[in-house]
Formats: sequence, C-alpha cells, structure tokens
Amino acid sequence: MAHNLTNISAQRTPNMGEHAISRRTLLAGSLFALGLHGCGGGGTSTTPASTTPSSTSGVNGGVVTTFAGTAGVYDTSTFLGVDGTGAAAKFSADLVSGLSGIRGISVDQNGTLYVVDGLTIRKISSSGVVTTFLGGGATGGSSGTLDGTGTAALFNTPCGVAVDLSGNIYVADKVDNVIRKSTSAGVVTTFAGTVSQIGFADATGNAARFNAPHGLAVDSSGNVYVADKSNHRIRKITPAGVVTTLAGSSQGSVDGTGTAAKFNNPENVAVGIDGNVYVSDTYNHAIRKIVAATGVVTTVAGNANVVGYADGNDISALFFQPRGLASDTNGNLYVADSGNHAIRKITPQGVVTTLAGNNPTLGRLSGSSDGTGYSAKFYLPYALTVDRNNSIFVGDTGNFDIRKIT
Repeated sequence: MAHNLTNISAQRTPNMGEHAISRRTLLAGSLFALGLHGCGGGGTSTTPASTTPSSTSGVNGGVVTTFAGTAGVYDTSTFLGVDGTGAAAKFSADLVSGLSGIRGISVDQNGTLYVVDGLTIRKISSSGVVTTFLGGGATGGSSGTLDGTGTAALFNTPCGVAVDLSGNIYVADKVDNVIRKSTSAGVVTTFAGTVSQIGFADATGNAARFNAPHGLAVDSSGNVYVADKSNHRIRKITPAGVVTTLAGSSQGSVDGTGTAAKFNNPENVAVGIDGNVYVSDTYNHAIRKIVAATGVVTTVAGNANVVGYADGNDISALFFQPRGLASDTNGNLYVADSGNHAIRKITPQGVVTTLAGNNPTLGRLSGSSDGTGYSAKFYLPYALTVDRNNSIFVGDTGNFDIRKIT
C-alpha cells in the first residue's frame, strides 16, 4: 500500500503548555503513522430530517469552536483520557503516531456523542461532559477482547463507531477483526467475526471474517455497513448478524456493480438521506457512492490516485486521504480531509467546497484556531459526525480535541 507523504505541512504551532506534546513528536511522520496504526472515523446518518434550519446548509464557511478537550494537551502521567467537562477533559495520546487516540465519532438521537479514544469509547453529553463509557478496564489502558459491561469490556484498537435508532452502539475492533455491539446500558457483545481470525468470509455472526475493519454506519432499518479496509470491500450486516459484501473485491479503483467495483483501503462509510452508502476511499483520495439496493458504485468526488487540495465539481475536486464521512438532513456530505487539514462539503449536485480549514489556494496549513471558514484551523482531522440539527462534530486527532461546526 503506497502512502504519499509529499507536501505534508509542518507549519502548525501547537499549544506548548506544561502538558503539551512536543511539536517534533506531533509532526514527525504523523500522517504515515495514521495509515499504519490509525482507524477510520465513524459516521452514520440515521436521524430523521430536522425541522431546525442549519447554519451550515448553503454557506461556505462554518463557525468552528472547541467542544471538548484542549489543543495539544493530554495527561503526561498516564497518556490516557481524563474525564471532565469541556476544556477540562483530556483525550488519550497514541505514542506510536504521536497523535491523540481519537479515531471515530458518532451521535445518537439525543445529541450524545460517542468517541473512539485509544482503547476506550468515551461519551460526551450535549453540554460537553466527557465520561469513559466502555473499555479500558480498571486503569483505562487495558486492551483485549472481552465482552462485559462498561469499562469491564475490553477492545483491541477500536476504530469506527456508529449508533442505531434504538441507541445500540457498534464498534469496529480493528486488530481483533470483529464488530462489537453495546446496548445503551453498556453491555458489550461480539456481533460479527471471530477474535483474531483474519480473512474474508460472508456468513452469519462469528462465522464471518474481516480484515482490519474501520469505519461503520447504520441505516434506518438497523443494517450496519463496514469499511472492511484491508479486504478493500464494503460489508453489510443485518440486524440478525448476516454478513454479506455490498461492493468491492480486490484493491484498485473501478466503478461497477458489486464485486466488479474496486476500492483502495476504504476507511469510512456513511448512509445518506437517500438511503445510499457513501465511502471514503482513502487511498484513492476519492468519495464513492454505492446504491444500497443494487450495489452500483460510482465516484462522487475526487480523482483516483490524484492527491491534491482543490474545490470544484466532481472529479475536478481533489482530496488527500479523506477519512471521516457523514451526511446531513439536506443530502450534503461532509468529509474530514485529513491530509489537507480541512473539512470539506459535497452538495447533492457534486459541488465540493471547503467548509472550514485552510484556504486551498494557500496549500496544506495546519493549526488549532477556532474561527469561521478559512480562519479556523485543524490538524489531521480524522473523524466527524452530524447531529439532527446539522451541527458537525469533528475528531481533530492531531489537536487532541473535539471541534464543533455550526
């Protein structure tokens, strides 16, 4: 798998307070490490249309604020997450990548966020109160694959997270190659796949096989879609646990139907308001669409194998390792364009603009400032989700925080 590392900006100025990670550690090979050790951001679009107009609809500049955590700050004694409210909360540090452990994010019907943070799933209330909901054991730093309740359950490099309309939480447990399911009360079970069994097999429950599952999304019928990254496929799991392949086969970039289509290490999926499945085809630097009923795959935006940062229509728009993906109630898609340190918006007509982050004409500039549109800065945003009011929440992985765009 090729990783294009050209023109990665080193122009970020992080918070250099007492608990701030060093600039050198943050920047050295961080995007490469994301590809090797990272996961897919979580996105789902199961919420019904909101009656509240969104300020992000039809405008090119969203207002960015920091919702939880503080840019560049983590707990230096344990490197684990710290519960708290707003800026007092801390997210874990991944010492392999030099970034935070934020790898996935999803939102439920009540506006509660679920964040993959290191070996845990953190829960953030609508008022910004951060607690550890699942995983990590008594210390918060234990890994493994153990079904159980709350923090007694263990995960092994969890990646994507998604929430269904009933409040069940699904987690892609990457290293153990399984999909886990938690009730809203925190009871965790293994939903599909068998621990440490790498492979590819369509089957039911534990008989199914995955290879580094990443991002997840859930439709309104409770079907779970999985970006099965190293199998280069998009899988579908029914509520009964029946796993099938919706699209994809071997590595490549081909539009087509079902297994005739090809992806290149897809890391995330989202379900649109139209019921179709959208894919962050990360190493093709493109956004793909799968018609859910037929498996027909087309390219919505981006140009396969062309790395860049450009707004435009369809394939004239360019991305650099898009990861997080979500849809709003107006049919717009939002993309965490991680390599470009930007949040991109794709209209139903295929028009791509930069909603927040650096102006494409200025190149790939990272940072941590709040602001509107181009004045806001991100650092390797990895995951995003959209709530029922069309507010966007971003897992800003390089900045160790959760940002909100309205």
